[in-house]
Amino acid sequence: MFTRRALASILGVAPTPRIPPELTKGPFTVEKALRLGLSRAQLLGASWRRLGRDVYAWHEIAEAPMTLLIAAKLRLPDEAVF
Repeated sequence: MFTRRALASILGVAPTPRIPPELTKGPFTVEKALRLGLSRAQLLGASWRRLGRDVYAWHEIAEAPMTLLIAAKLRLPDEAVF
């Protein structure tokens, strides 16, 4: 029996990306992505956009103004006023 990844490799088809629903609602940190089972390598895939140091968003919401504002807030210290 083949794993999905092995079968995709044999057939020349890219594997379906794993996209946790929690990460499709707004920007997130690498730490959160790792907790939800993604690897740093997976964050380099087409499903994700880097918005700043250790901050990413799902590609379908990455350009939304509110997503960009929240991403900027994630990079600020906790005591910062935004």
